[in-house]
Amino acid sequence: MKIGILSDTHGNLDAFFEALSQMKNADLILHLGDVLPTYSYDRYDFGADPRMDILRDMTNIRFVRGNGDTAHHQRLLGHPLHDPFLFVELGKYRIFATHGHHYSRMSMLMRAKELNANILCYGHSHIKELDSDDEMAILNPGSTSLPRDGRASYALISDDRIRIFSLEDHSLIAELPL
Repeated sequence: MKIGILSDTHGNLDAFFEALSQMKNADLILHLGDVLPTYSYDRYDFGADPRMDILRDMTNIRFVRGNGDTAHHQRLLGHPLHDPFLFVELGKYRIFATHGHHYSRMSMLMRAKELNANILCYGHSHIKELDSDDEMAILNPGSTSLPRDGRASYALISDDRIRIFSLEDHSLIAELPL
């Protein structure tokens, strides 16, 4: 079982696709929101970019709506933007995925525990986190395009481990056994 997780691409399709290249053969890819930029700040025509066709055709990707995502973005992506969270059960992994702007850290944990999740994934802060709370792993993969902690990043769950990698050189940043 292999799950790729990324967040806060903010319209940087180069960074998005670089992360996707490291998630080959993933059973599931979760994007934790803020996929495209707010159009009032960006004049790039994402609808004309052929990479958007690739995203629309992907069957193993799921999106959570971020605070910058709009109904127009959802149409461009051709996938639903789950709001305020997405719960996914894949094998032994029960994942509560949210962008993070609707919840405090404590309320995210409480909601994830109510759903019996064993992994909480969130974005929004653009700061990586890999930790655990009781029986639950907590992951923020950071941002692939606008990191606030110095290194663009993405995460992979496989072999009973969560790993965060640098987008630049794909070196391991953090690891947590499940």
